[in-house]
Amino acid sequence: MHYARKTRVILAALLVFGLPTAAAAQSEFSVDLHGGLSTPTGTLGDLTTSGGAYGAGLVWHASDHVAVRGDFLRNILDNGLSDTGLLLSPPVTFTFYGGAFELNFGSPKYQDLPLTFAFSVGAGVTNFDVDETFSATHPANGIDESYLTFNFGGQVGFQAIRQGSARLNIFAKVQPNLILVDSADMVPFSQLLGTDPFDNIMVIPVTFGARVTFGGN
Repeated sequence: MHYARKTRVILAALLVFGLPTAAAAQSEFSVDLHGGLSTPTGTLGDLTTSGGAYGAGLVWHASDHVAVRGDFLRNILDNGLSDTGLLLSPPVTFTFYGGAFELNFGSPKYQDLPLTFAFSVGAGVTNFDVDETFSATHPANGIDESYLTFNFGGQVGFQAIRQGSARLNIFAKVQPNLILVDSADMVPFSQLLGTDPFDNIMVIPVTFGARVTFGGN
C-alpha cells in the first residue's frame, strides 16, 4: 500500500472515532497559528540548511485533558552545499497535512491555568517539493511527491487573556516530523552525498504562536 493511501486510512480512523466523540462531548474548540524556524537533522541536515516554518491547527476538545486536532505545517528549508561548494540540494518545501491526539496537562482545563502544557502525537502526509527554479541542472529537479509522516511534540504556553468563554494562549512549540520517503526518489541526493539511498528524514520546527479557545466553562 502506498504511503499516501496508508495515511488516508489513518486519518479516516481519526475522523471516524475521534471527531464525533469530541463534538458530542462539548462545543469547546480552539484555533491556533504559529511560525518560526525549521531545522533539518541527519541526512536531511547534510543536504539542506535551516529555514522558516509556519502552520495552523484546529482542535476539538473531547474532555478536559484530551483533544483531537487537525494540522497544517509548512517547512521551507534553504539550499545546502558540500564542503567543496557543490550544490547538494536546492531549497525544499515540506507541506504537512494530518491529524493528532493532544493531551493537555492541568485541571480543570489547561487553558484556564496561567502556565500551560500540551503534548501531541499524530500522523499525516508530507508533500516533498524541490524548488527546480533554483538550479536548472540539479538532478533532483522535478521531485514533487507525498509521503507518510509521523510527528510528536510539546508546547508550553501562557494564558494571556480571558474574555467570557474565549481565551487567548501564547505558546512555544516543538514538533519533530519523521518523513518516510521513498528511497528510489532520493537517489539524486544520495548520489551527490556518496551514500546509499535513504528512506526516512526528519525536520524539527520550533515555532511561536497564539491559540484562541471558544466555548466550555
